Amino acid sequence: MIPEDIQKGIDITIEVLRRMHPEFNPNDDKTYVGLCNEASGIFLSIMKKLYGEDGELIHGEIRHNSNTKSSYWDVEHTWVKYKKYYIDITCGQFRGIIKDIPSNYIGRVEPRWFIKDKDNLALKSDLCMKLLYKIKAPISDLIHKIKVRGGK
Repeated sequence: MIPEDIQKGIDITIEVLRRMHPEFNPNDDKTYVGLCNEASGIFLSIMKKLYGEDGELIHGEIRHNSNTKSSYWDVEHTWVKYKKYYIDITCGQFRGIIKDIPSNYIGRVEPRWFIKDKDNLALKSDLCMKLLYKIKAPISDLIHKIKVRGGK
């Protein structure tokens, strides 16, 4: 169950986003470049004003695995940690890339579709980046292709 204060913050944030960006719809898969950062910041500002509590912006990328083509791995994204919850108001924009992603996410576990910058080995060194894209990516893309085809 979503805590009432968090749900209220999300509802207000979505209303603010709709006023600022009339085309915004949290249930579609349009790409709203930069909106995740804006939405996350608005949410944290609202929660600070309403409840006097700070949260944390988390920046990362789409997770590097065979559920997503490697050409999308470097797509950046921002979400929030507030109290004991991870909140992602705009993750639905990735539905065209990630099949099982919801329109928004609220949970006590980090969103599984993304990897935080601090946990991203590709950002640690040039060698890690090269290994990721020269070795892991082709293998992962092959597995992704097999999954998409249903093993055919």
